[in-house]
Amino acid sequence: MLDQARTETLEWRRPATGDGLQLLSGTLSKEPFPAMVVDSFLVGYYVQGSTELLHRGRKIPVTGNMACLYEPGELVRSGVRSSELGVFHCALAPRAAIDRAAVDIRDDARAEGFGLRLFGAEVAEAVQRFADAVVQNAPPMEQESDWLEVVALLLGSGGDVGDPPRVAARQVRHAREYLHAHVHGTVSLEDLASAVSASKYHLVHAFHRAVGMPPHRYHLLLRLGRARELLAEGVSQADVAIALGFSDQSHLSRAFKRAFGITPGAWTSLFAR
Repeated sequence: MLDQARTETLEWRRPATGDGLQLLSGTLSKEPFPAMVVDSFLVGYYVQGSTELLHRGRKIPVTGNMACLYEPGELVRSGVRSSELGVFHCALAPRAAIDRAAVDIRDDARAEGFGLRLFGAEVAEAVQRFADAVVQNAPPMEQESDWLEVVALLLGSGGDVGDPPRVAARQVRHAREYLHAHVHGTVSLEDLASAVSASKYHLVHAFHRAVGMPPHRYHLLLRLGRARELLAEGVSQADVAIALGFSDQSHLSRAFKRAFGITPGAWTSLFAR
């Protein structure tokens, strides 16, 4: 049970990952984090401010840009915060989802027995990317890819991710070919992994390592490249958005401007034939 009396802002969201994930975001003044007993894995990220976690009789200092992982059944609570306003994200993942990830990433299901673990900037930044994707209502493939990056970092301990089994370069190549072939519309990570006969977790990691970005980002750039071509051919922005699987014209416009520094309308004015 979560006590909201001491929380200045608190917002729950349901990520589009299809595995029962929950995202809690909020800001706190000097009061402690609302105490809660978790029945799932909790990944917490302290964006700013400092505090101390009270865990099994210990006081553990936590500052901004640190992440923590609680296993199910643990009491989550903190001491008095610093004077700086606290900003946090917490992702709650069902036990089954993390256990499946442990099998995929480490070839075992031993995801518990630690109580609480702390992580540095790499995990914190991955949690922030995932939270940003959820808050901005990014496409499901992007949200799921960002979440899998978080889980791989939490469970994989760096080099363990991908061993065993390895995702062959051939499978990464086939994944790229699949994304090119499906540039007109959205692609789910489940379908992509199934098409190349790979685990979602290993595919995301191997694709990022080989290509330099996760599959959802690569696919978005493909679609935006095709959008440039269609706009230059005189196709309307609304029709381009529909043809390429964007939720609406505004979604296309925002993504186009972020990628190319110019709006679709201005692009059309310059290059439409």
